[in-house]
Amino acid sequence: MYRKCPRCGEKCFSHEKSCHECGLIFERLNYTSNKTAKKLILKGNRRDTIRTNDWPYDAKKTTALLLCGFLGFTGAHNFYLGRFFKGAVSLFGLILSLVMVILTDTLYGTNVWTYLYLLVIIPGSCVLIFWVSDFFAIFFEKYKIPVAIDENLLKLKETIVENKEKKLKKKDKKIKNKAKNIEKNQENQLNNEIIIENNNTEEKN
Repeated sequence: MYRKCPRCGEKCFSHEKSCHECGLIFERLNYTSNKTAKKLILKGNRRDTIRTNDWPYDAKKTTALLLCGFLGFTGAHNFYLGRFFKGAVSLFGLILSLVMVILTDTLYGTNVWTYLYLLVIIPGSCVLIFWVSDFFAIFFEKYKIPVAIDENLLKLKETIVENKEKKLKKKDKKIKNKAKNIEKNQENQLNNEIIIENNNTEEKN
């Protein structure tokens, strides 16, 4: 069984803990956040982000579907999920189409109208294609969502693991102490029994 690395796209065995090509630790994908990725993208840091089909805890599929269904022509779902460039392209295409529609009305019948008509159709059709394809991609969970490792989640996980380890160590100590006490009691009992037997033998003699 294989799995694709979401960072580099390399095929890895399902039992592998990290990608042999880029070194991504797959366990860390459980602690990713869309919100963190959006912050990094806005800062211009795309290197630390990964695009994946798996929905992170802070991005809702239903919200994305509703935004795409009703406001997909504006690219609202792309902005919601952190695909800012794609969202900007959709919004620009919509504005351009609206501007060209207004101009075609005023220049109807002139030679310029033919060219403007094409300029309306091209961006408008691009917006429509993006809208429909994104809706189906989100619905069938094929939409690539930018995510980044949330350090707060990782720290929380580490503290939970540390606390568990501490509790286990305490339990081990208690168990060891109990075992030692039991051993001591058994030794004392044996010693007492030996003393009693010695006393009995002395009395008989």
